[in-house]
Amino acid sequence: MYSMIRILGVLVFLLQNIPKVTGQCLPNTEVGNQDPGKGSINKVDPEEGLGILLNSDDDVTNTISYTPTCCGFIKRWIFKPVKPESIVFQVWRPTTTPGTYTLVGYNAYPVSSAELNTLVSYEIPKVNRINTQPFDIIGFYTPGEALIAYKDLGGNAPSVAYTKSTTIEMGFVGNTFDWTTGTVYKDRREYALKYILDPDNTVTPVFTNVNWTVTVADDTPISTTIYTVEVSENPTVTTTTPTTMFTFNSEARTLVSTGPLLFGQHTVEFELSSHCGHTDTRTLTVVVTNAVTILSVTPVITSIREDQISEAVLYYVNASDQSLPGDTISCTLDSTPTSDNFLLLNQGSGVYAISIRESPVLQFSAVPEYSLSISCSDQKDSVNETFGLYVTENKAPEVTNLPASREFPAPLIISGDVIYEVSVYDPEHDSITHSLACVDDPCYFSINRSDGTIIATEDFSSVGASIVELMITVDDGFNTVGPLTLSVTITDLNEPPVITNLPSDVTVSENSALSSSVYDIQVSDNNTDDTHTYTATFVPESGEALLAIDPTSGVISTSSSQVIDYEALTGHTIVMSVTVSDGNAQDVKELIITVTNQNEPPEFQYEDYSISGNEGEAGTMLDVPINYGVIDPDIGTVLSFSMDCPPFSVESTTGSVSLGSAYDVDDPEASTNFICTLTVSDGQLSDTSSLHITLNNINDNSPTFDTPAYDFSTVADVSLNTVIGSVTATDGDVGELGTFTYQLDQTSLESEYFRIDENGSVFVKESLLTFVSGTSFTAIAMDVARATGTTTITVTIQNSPPVITNLPLDPPIPVAENSAQSVSVFQVSVEDVNSGDTHTYSATFMPETTSNLFTIDTNNGLISTTSETIDYEALADHTIVMSVTVSDGNAQNVKELSITVTNQNEPPEFQYEDYSISGNEGEAETMLDVPNYRVSDPDIGTVLSFSMDCPPFSVESNTGFVFLSSAYDVDDPEASTTFTCTLSVSDGQLSDTSSLHITLNNINDNSPTFDTPAYDFSTVADVPLNTVIGSVTATDGDVGEFGTFAYQLDQSLLESHYFGIYENGSVFVKESLLTFVTGSTFIVIAKDVANATGMATITVAIQNSPPIITNLPLQYPLAVPENSGLSVSVFHVLVEDVNSGDAHTYSATFTPEAASVFFSIDTNDGLISSSSSATIDFEALSEHTIVMSVTVSDGNAQDVKELYINVTNENEPPEFQQDTYSISGDEGEAEMMIGSPNYGALDPDSDSTLSFSMNCPPFSIDPSIGYITLSVPYDVDVPAAQTFFSCVVTLSDGQLSDTASLLITINNINDNSPTFSASNYEFSVFADVAPNTVIGSVTATDRDVGDFGTFTYRLNQTQLGLEYFGIYDDGRLFVTESLLTFTTGSSLTIIAKDKGDLEDTATITVVILNSAPVISNLPRTTALQVSENSGLSVSVFQVSIEDANSGDTHTYSATFTPDIASTLFSIDSNSGVIYTSAFTRIDFESLVVKTIVMHVMVSDGKGEDTKNLAIEIIDVNEAPQFARNDYHVYGNEGKAGDTFGRVSFEVDDPDTMSINALQISSSCAGFQWNSETKEIIFGSDYDADVQGTPLSVTCEVTVSDGQLSDTASLVLHVNNINDNSPVFINDSYSFTVKVNASIGTLVGSVSAVDNDLGEYGLVSYDITGQNEIVKYFTISENGDLTTKDLLPIHFSAKLLEFGVVAEDVGERTDEVSVLILVEPTAGNQLKTRDRHRTFFEDSRSFAWLVPISVALALCFGLMGYVIIRHVILPRSGPKSNAIDRWVEPRKKGSKPATTPSSSSVNSPWEPWHVRDF
Repeated sequence: MYSMIRILGVLVFLLQNIPKVTGQCLPNTEVGNQDPGKGSINKVDPEEGLGILLNSDDDVTNTISYTPTCCGFIKRWIFKPVKPESIVFQVWRPTTTPGTYTLVGYNAYPVSSAELNTLVSYEIPKVNRINTQPFDIIGFYTPGEALIAYKDLGGNAPSVAYTKSTTIEMGFVGNTFDWTTGTVYKDRREYALKYILDPDNTVTPVFTNVNWTVTVADDTPISTTIYTVEVSENPTVTTTTPTTMFTFNSEARTLVSTGPLLFGQHTVEFELSSHCGHTDTRTLTVVVTNAVTILSVTPVITSIREDQISEAVLYYVNASDQSLPGDTISCTLDSTPTSDNFLLLNQGSGVYAISIRESPVLQFSAVPEYSLSISCSDQKDSVNETFGLYVTENKAPEVTNLPASREFPAPLIISGDVIYEVSVYDPEHDSITHSLACVDDPCYFSINRSDGTIIATEDFSSVGASIVELMITVDDGFNTVGPLTLSVTITDLNEPPVITNLPSDVTVSENSALSSSVYDIQVSDNNTDDTHTYTATFVPESGEALLAIDPTSGVISTSSSQVIDYEALTGHTIVMSVTVSDGNAQDVKELIITVTNQNEPPEFQYEDYSISGNEGEAGTMLDVPINYGVIDPDIGTVLSFSMDCPPFSVESTTGSVSLGSAYDVDDPEASTNFICTLTVSDGQLSDTSSLHITLNNINDNSPTFDTPAYDFSTVADVSLNTVIGSVTATDGDVGELGTFTYQLDQTSLESEYFRIDENGSVFVKESLLTFVSGTSFTAIAMDVARATGTTTITVTIQNSPPVITNLPLDPPIPVAENSAQSVSVFQVSVEDVNSGDTHTYSATFMPETTSNLFTIDTNNGLISTTSETIDYEALADHTIVMSVTVSDGNAQNVKELSITVTNQNEPPEFQYEDYSISGNEGEAETMLDVPNYRVSDPDIGTVLSFSMDCPPFSVESNTGFVFLSSAYDVDDPEASTTFTCTLSVSDGQLSDTSSLHITLNNINDNSPTFDTPAYDFSTVADVPLNTVIGSVTATDGDVGEFGTFAYQLDQSLLESHYFGIYENGSVFVKESLLTFVTGSTFIVIAKDVANATGMATITVAIQNSPPIITNLPLQYPLAVPENSGLSVSVFHVLVEDVNSGDAHTYSATFTPEAASVFFSIDTNDGLISSSSSATIDFEALSEHTIVMSVTVSDGNAQDVKELYINVTNENEPPEFQQDTYSISGDEGEAEMMIGSPNYGALDPDSDSTLSFSMNCPPFSIDPSIGYITLSVPYDVDVPAAQTFFSCVVTLSDGQLSDTASLLITINNINDNSPTFSASNYEFSVFADVAPNTVIGSVTATDRDVGDFGTFTYRLNQTQLGLEYFGIYDDGRLFVTESLLTFTTGSSLTIIAKDKGDLEDTATITVVILNSAPVISNLPRTTALQVSENSGLSVSVFQVSIEDANSGDTHTYSATFTPDIASTLFSIDSNSGVIYTSAFTRIDFESLVVKTIVMHVMVSDGKGEDTKNLAIEIIDVNEAPQFARNDYHVYGNEGKAGDTFGRVSFEVDDPDTMSINALQISSSCAGFQWNSETKEIIFGSDYDADVQGTPLSVTCEVTVSDGQLSDTASLVLHVNNINDNSPVFINDSYSFTVKVNASIGTLVGSVSAVDNDLGEYGLVSYDITGQNEIVKYFTISENGDLTTKDLLPIHFSAKLLEFGVVAEDVGERTDEVSVLILVEPTAGNQLKTRDRHRTFFEDSRSFAWLVPISVALALCFGLMGYVIIRHVILPRSGPKSNAIDRWVEPRKKGSKPATTPSSSSVNSPWEPWHVRDF
């Protein structure tokens, strides 16, 4: 029963703790009793030797748990002991056996008497800390009496609270103990025990696999283990990768295949986790490789004639794939050399046929052998097989009688005579074709192409050559022989002169000197008496002006008058045809003269150029510079620009400048002005110029906020102008472009709630009481170029808390003790911005014990007394602070209400008999901790006083504070730290006493002190790091931990931290002292645990440093070979000396001393060399290791190091006696002996051990004696196997070696019998088969090569009774006798015997078959041609058959390649007639394959025959066709060359390969169509305003493919536009009008013409000018100018000027000037009111005389002009009062300089405008 309870308890415990697992512990995690030192824990277990296991399963809320719930280390035990015993704290871990635990660690602690009833904190050293995990159980064991106190809590745990055992001992870590042997207790108790945990980071389960990549093939079977995961610490391992290819067995931790493995790389993620929260992940990479394709090859033909014509199969290749599932295989074929002679044909089921195509191009002489390579891929990997194909030669024909020579007298041979017959022999008896050519023209002979007879084509007497070389070529259709020479000599001829040094080429430089010699013509003439004349012609003819030839000497010279100018020539090659004549014959040869150019440098037009551009990315173009104006006299020279001027680059051909790399002017270091050197070059010569470049700063950066979104929060009643947050933006531009301003876009809000200042601070602008919390708006930063950046601002409105308005109070509310119950004390008042909130009131009290005296109504905040009576004396504090809280559910407000309780007087009384306080040691009057005496005195207002007589303490009478009455030092060894005193309290009359226990604490009242205030250390500058240079010592008068301190250095006065200090005060070198200033001082500090310090100074002096040999001693002795040579350097001693100015001297001694004759050291530089006189001889030395003690000295100090020298022996190589050896042996198995030559090897080193080696498969060599054997089986009969090998044999003594060639010949032996490919063959044949018909083939092979591999076939037919069959040499079985009597199924024997009499046999069984029908007219030699569009159901072919069984009925069917062809053709199943489809017409263009293969099959029900009919679809030309019948283009009238419009003609031509040529017919006169741009262009001016010009033109457009065509209409709709302005007929107009003219008087008419037709040609008129003039006139629509008002009298005799504007409906205008002479009237007399004076009496009247006289003169002059002009002079045209003849004409279109004036004096029209006036 107990065991069941224990098991149940463990299970309950585990279940309860599972959710509590938290992984790693946090630092300083406390577990156990949180207050183990409280006084109520005071009981102790009575047993001795007791072990307690705290394995409670209690789930009561306030139950203390001692079980760790995380992984960590116990660093501290805290407990309260009550007895002075040792205690062992234990950690137990459950095992799989219920109730049995493993001890995982323990800590033992001896408790002293001083620690009893105190809280002991036991800090565990790190090495002794115990690792804990969740579910571990804490226990403790006391060998003696139990000592940890406990307290009963009352009640019972469900099954176990703790377990006791008195049989347990301390035990060892790892031991197990069965706690079910102990006693289970259920009573709930708490022990005065807790412990502190730190995290445990040491136990981390990890994956332990080294290799995380596994490779498997894709043919791996299902359920194969792919990988095993290995881990430490036994964690849980899972996989997180979903896959259908694998499954993971988490128990075995194996990855197993579950399906086909896909080729490629796959990853599987593994994760481990432990109960401590440790996790680790790893990725396994599974590389699935491809199971490669297997190729098997069957050769058919391995050689072929170079004149092969027909297609033939060469090899069959079978490709198979092993992948699961099988991959799709595709194969390709390549040949070496590359050729299209070969085909790869897919036969299906992985079988490919390699064939040679029909009519291949083969040439033995060029390619005698092809290497054919088939490459097959399963889309993953490729495999290759290579085979050879030999080309056999077609031998060339042989010409038997050439070369040859013949001689003929000129008079005897006439045209048509046969002069020679070519004789030819061809081994293949091919037809021969002859051809002939002459070395020189003209050629006087021809050859008969068939028989080779050579015929004269001219009479020899008329030929001009004495020797004619004939070149004869013969051709057999495959080989060409020749040309072969027939030399024909013609005698008795006059020989013409011959120019011997032409043709030739010469060069002449431009600007050559006049009459300078260019070339001297040389002539030879067998007729030595001939006189020669030289002439020349030139191409081009202009060469004659530049060159000349001397007619007698033939010397060619430059012109005597004209210099050659290269640039002026259109061509620079002059062909000079030179003729030399002897009077009878001549020779003409060409001299090609090339005029060469003299290069001249290009030149910039200016020394400086300037451009500018913007900053930007690489490639940004700058402004195009001005035209450089580079001049190069050399026409056609290609100039290139260059410039090395970062960050710019120049385009070499145009000189355009761009940024060669990104450039940002905003960079503070960036420049904006550059001066670059620009170079222009013609490739040889160059010029430079300065290019000034200015880079402009552009606005290439927008303002950017530091975050895309901001979140601000505030309350709804926040004050206006309150800043709720800030935004920050930056702009990468510099200068003005980098400045920006902030704006807010609040269109998404209901109001402008916020504003933003220039710093980005966001203010509240309007009340937020209506603002919706969480609403967003946009902040904008905009720079001066209006580039912007935005960010989102979201504002959250926090709830406004309610506010208590009438608290706190001052003074407090007084409440008397014993006040009535439930009396109202105070009403809390609240204000809340959120008016709809419901408030809840609560309160807490200080002290808490007063919470039972007052209460607050949770709904209305009314504070009242409770039913408890208020007792002043019971209160520790008589002012009660009531913290009142009002809450609206979201926020709250807390205010304090102070309540003062009043008292009734009673005597004082200590509450306890004993009190305890503590304090620090110190001087007199040092105050100890304030005691809490808890003295009660019912008498309110009584003054209490304390007293105590207890040295060294005194008590303050009023407060009871305790002080040291005299100085007290705990550090004194005799001093006590605990005291018990008697304390009295009195109210003046009555008193009470109590014991006061005082503990004095040790404090840090002493600082560390150094034994001396200054230290002096010395060392050398190059002292090694970490070297101790001295020690310091300090002491601290404090005892305990306050007496411990640490050293540190203050080196702030030094340049570096040169030194460090150990815990014991040793000062060591931390950094190199080479830069340390000798005598420098720094500070050493001793600091104790309370940071009290003592200091001393350290001064370091740097002593002289001796030189140091840095490269001795050596790790290994220095090896010096014998015979090294005299005075050879062997070692250089290197020295370092901190004192850089020291001079060093080197010396050395030797052990043994005799070695000093072999080596010496240079005293100045330390160079050790071999002797200058004695050679080192290894063999002569008795000892070969020499010790050389090397000394270097600086005069004050020295360093001595040893150099060990090993004199080494020089090994000499062994040597073969011969360079080449030869052996031979037979093919055979491994280890077969081949032989061994007599090497005769020598080695001067007698003690050397020689060994032979050779890397020459298939041979191996015996290393000791050099005997050769086969290392592997070797068969000479294997194709491509070698029989001759050239090997290299190496002879070595272990270090040096010699080599020799070994020639090995492997002999072929007859070691293979012929072998049939099958033991039984079965052939079937028809009984009526014709004799000599081959009915099948047998195949035998003999793996022997050469003669041993040849064999013959023979048949044994004795059992048949008749020799029915014969066999060819190649194994083909043919019929020799009629098989009508042959018994079907009979067998015969075939034997294959080689030349070594080895043989094999096989059985052949012959079955007689029914004769199948045979298609007799297929396949055709050529494809059947069927034209597209042939018609439906048209017969195209009749299949013919033959059938030995005449009574058979035949059925026809067919399949097609490609399948689509089955829709185009069909075959009649009864007749075999092939028809075109009855439904689908044949369309050539829609077919991908133009040649269709029709697989025709005929069957008689038993047998069948299938033949292929190739049908070639013939393309029939079809006419192109426009997509539309007519095309319409609309455009405006225009000028020649203007674009009228665009048109694209959509043409469909079924013949996709035809080239469509678009052409606009001639009926479109006046228009042109550009087929590239599709633009219609005016060919000439097209003016719609010209009468008769059509507004639409219809053209015919033709599209043609060269044979057929289509037409469409192109209609051009021409819009009439307002393209003409009105134009006045006259350049100006002049009229006269009477000053007294009535309103509406016609002054004159103006007329303007507008050449536009229609409404655009309508003209309206308007008057312009000064208003004081034009207001008196008006003009009608037809140009009539009339008076609008009566003219003022002052206009009389004045010339008025204004403008008339003519305007059409398109607002085009013209303006003309109008002059009007205002004529005075004859009766126009001045009227005056003053009649007392006559006219002549009034002096003012004389003022009128001058204008009147002038007016009269003007009138008389005008009248005279009119009479002369209109009466005397003839006049034509309409009558008018216009006087334009006397107005100086103004150029049409000009405007008056100023507005016309009404004043004749101020008029801009000067008097010379009027001529005849």
